[in-house]
Amino acid sequence: MMDKIRTLIFYSVATILLLIVYHYATSFGFVTVDEGYRNMEPVVVQREVKLVDKRRSTIRSLEPGDIIAYTFVQRDGKKRMFGRVLALPGSTIRARGKHILVDREETVAFRRQLAVLATGVMVPRKTV
Repeated sequence: MMDKIRTLIFYSVATILLLIVYHYATSFGFVTVDEGYRNMEPVVVQREVKLVDKRRSTIRSLEPGDIIAYTFVQRDGKKRMFGRVLALPGSTIRARGKHILVDREETVAFRRQLAVLATGVMVPRKTV
């Protein structure tokens, strides 16, 4: 009788451990950054391996400055893209010269000139 109880406890613990490993294996993954990717340096560097949270994020869970990874579908196949959250819903975005302004505060400076967006655009709901 004790052997059956020990066996039952062993298989129960093993099953729980397998479920935990399965959860983390499907929730997180490693992604290699494309060789031609230069837009996010120094945060995202070419050929770097990044740990990615593959669970779906909600708009409420994101903050300005977060890095997001998403798949972009093109005619020649899928491509992994990275982006930085600049503004949350309700914020106003403007572009002046080489700078992006979010709610009239400078957030990002680019190497090249941006199109002037003096009037500003409000970030719609359910987007960042």
